[in-house]
Amino acid sequence: MSTTYWSDFVHVAGRLLTYKRAVDLMDLVAKIWPQLFSDIQICMIPSSSTGSGVLPLNPWTAARIMSKMTSDESLLRRFAAQLGSLSVHDIDAKVSELWRSAPKPTVHAEVLVHDWLENSEGGIRPERFFNRWKFIGSSKPPCKLCSYFFDEYPTDVQVRPSHQNAYFAWRMPDVYEYQGQESSQKRMLVMESIKTRIRADVVRLLSEKLADGRPHDSSAYISLWRGIAPGSPNNPISLEATTQLLKSHTLSTTHEQGSTDGESAKVVHISGGYSTRSSAGRCDRKFLVPRYRLEEKVALGKQGNISEAQKPVVFMGRFGSGDTVLKSSRDRDGLPKQFGIAAFEMESAGLCEDLPCIVVKGVCGYADSHKNKNWQDFTAATSASVVKALLKRYITIDK
Repeated sequence: MSTTYWSDFVHVAGRLLTYKRAVDLMDLVAKIWPQLFSDIQICMIPSSSTGSGVLPLNPWTAARIMSKMTSDESLLRRFAAQLGSLSVHDIDAKVSELWRSAPKPTVHAEVLVHDWLENSEGGIRPERFFNRWKFIGSSKPPCKLCSYFFDEYPTDVQVRPSHQNAYFAWRMPDVYEYQGQESSQKRMLVMESIKTRIRADVVRLLSEKLADGRPHDSSAYISLWRGIAPGSPNNPISLEATTQLLKSHTLSTTHEQGSTDGESAKVVHISGGYSTRSSAGRCDRKFLVPRYRLEEKVALGKQGNISEAQKPVVFMGRFGSGDTVLKSSRDRDGLPKQFGIAAFEMESAGLCEDLPCIVVKGVCGYADSHKNKNWQDFTAATSASVVKALLKRYITIDK
């Protein structure tokens, strides 16, 4: 699967979720302050882009900062009118002060203005202006390097968890040039801290992937699980209700997490087709485990009962999801005991943070070094069939 398309999908899904929250917020604001919405226009404002020499040495005015948000003339006029009504608070002086101070991470340039309004002691109180709601400027998840920046230089601006992508042409997420000895010094210290964290992460990942393990195993595993206690899923959909739906459907047999039909959890391998023998290669044969369930499927297939032979078994439980392919039987056997997980996968971790959902996966391997792709197409079609059955039978209510 193309990581580019997946990244685009997660990005768009996150934006859609942000838009929904924004609309809900605006609807609530309109009920409290209807006079603000007597003449309203809704439009999309693109995120600001970075590049070399983004800001001049001289600080910009609040109006000029706002002018970079959109090319829509009517919206710019509205911005100008809003800034005019706020001129009593001397916003430009505050912007100038922030401009020359130490670097402050922001997602959009307008956060400077909003942040001052929210924290000003003599200006507009946050409960009167924002009613303690946060502005949308910081709703976009930061990249990995920006996340490092926010960790090293904390601010009052709230940011979401990182989407973990790293970009080659990255620059600090602030709006400051190199001005003044103090600002440059703090900026340099922040950058050195980020470099230190990058070096530590690279060394850790290399150490994990190249660590000693069983002779037939790769030691790659999902690093985020080490030392992290499992938490409750966000907005979980009732496991009991989902189980009952699957049981009521003729497509599958359902098992709760932990059921393995008596099969061993030792190292086992399958090579193409319905072979009931393990793909031993040069591995120690004492670890080979025959799969009697596959023998039954082969027999059903030879009898012409294809639908029964390919009937899936659905297991309900928790997934272990991360950013690394798990190819170690040692970690595969240890992680489920530590975290109570039933299987491993790589795609759902980022999505589940933003969109509460049920994850349906087809099992196509044993998470060890004898990885092959022979079963991926079959299991993808099987899991898609289960999702189709769920969507047809799950009752949804729009709120």
